[in-house]
Amino acid sequence: MSFLNINSETGDILALKSFDFETLKTFQFQVVATDSGTPSLSSNVTVNVFILDQNDNAPVILYPVSSNGSAEGVEEIPRNVNAGHLVTKVRAYDADIGYNGWLLFSLQDVTDHSLFGLDRYTGQIRTLRSFTETDEAEHKLVILVKDNGNVSLSATATVLVKVVEPKEAFAASDVKSATKDEEDNNVTFYLMITLGSVSTLFLISIIVLIAMQCSKTTDYTSKYLQETNYDGTLCHSIQYRSGDKRYMLVGPRMSIGSTIVPGSHANTLVLPDRRGTSGEFQVVATDSGTPSLSSNVTVNVFILDQNDNAPVILYPVSSNGSAEGVEEIPRNVNAGHLVTKVRAYDADIGYNGWLLFSLQDVTDHSLFGLDRYTGQIRTLRSFTETDEAEHKLVILVKDNGNVSLSATATVLVKVVEPKEALLLLLV
Repeated sequence: MSFLNINSETGDILALKSFDFETLKTFQFQVVATDSGTPSLSSNVTVNVFILDQNDNAPVILYPVSSNGSAEGVEEIPRNVNAGHLVTKVRAYDADIGYNGWLLFSLQDVTDHSLFGLDRYTGQIRTLRSFTETDEAEHKLVILVKDNGNVSLSATATVLVKVVEPKEAFAASDVKSATKDEEDNNVTFYLMITLGSVSTLFLISIIVLIAMQCSKTTDYTSKYLQETNYDGTLCHSIQYRSGDKRYMLVGPRMSIGSTIVPGSHANTLVLPDRRGTSGEFQVVATDSGTPSLSSNVTVNVFILDQNDNAPVILYPVSSNGSAEGVEEIPRNVNAGHLVTKVRAYDADIGYNGWLLFSLQDVTDHSLFGLDRYTGQIRTLRSFTETDEAEHKLVILVKDNGNVSLSATATVLVKVVEPKEALLLLLV
């Protein structure tokens, strides 16, 4: 009664509010016509109202999203990547159902069209060629996401791509420069001493080496150091001693939770879970001679992606938050009719984020088909009078990881008769 009003004299039925196809697809009411005779006679008719979908929902960007809520993100890639390298994937969804909810991606603005390409269906951004020394270090890409409505609605996402060198010095510059200066100043002196005494000390060195091997001990220590040489930031130092050699991991970019695993000559570094995809630290090896000599090497750590995010169902979603929905279709539809589209996304990037849809359970396999890439559910044939009025479909959504993660959605399809009310009954 809150939706409609009827003129008691003319029978005109007026809507009192607008209808939203995503929340209400159909409803029915009854009209009673009564004459003024004595006794009064009446008749009634049931009116079925089917709401038509309109493109009233704009696309929503799921990734990238910055901390302030805007559709902006920063991606870092090494300069030495080849053509076809996956930079990132723009993810979006549209609350509309059917063709109005289909999304297309396009590059609205890019600093260099020869460098980056965008897949218009998946939103994947890939390199078109290798980088050269003359290419800029930063590139801004503006991606336009449009739906498929007659009056198309859109949203934009901005991705700032930073091209970084595959080897960067993240260790403390003052430690490196101090070590280098010391080596430069004393290299001549050390060479003279070595050349003058090599014949005399050769036998002694052999004897000392044998004695050290016999009394070799291994000591593992791990501690945190407040190192003022790194601009006041907390520097994590992990030390390993073997005989007269002492090794130390130094770097302000190391995680405080990092540890060395004993048992593998201290060559295994365990890093806690972080959002970064790469890191760098420096290993300094120092002997126990007088004066002490040392050398260092920079170690680059590249974090490999793991399939640690399960798919999330965007549609259907019921009022209580479960992945369940109800769809009503007329009985007289033909084969190929679009029933609905299951939408989902995966927070993983690359192959781990690719989704595949499959029918896990369906009451009649001859009636409904599911596109394994798009999630579209369509009729395979026309309905007959003997077909059931309700059909339950359970859709399994799996990602492409080595150990696949999945989610399920349930769609209840109700087949309704295509009878619409004849409002001119009185006429």
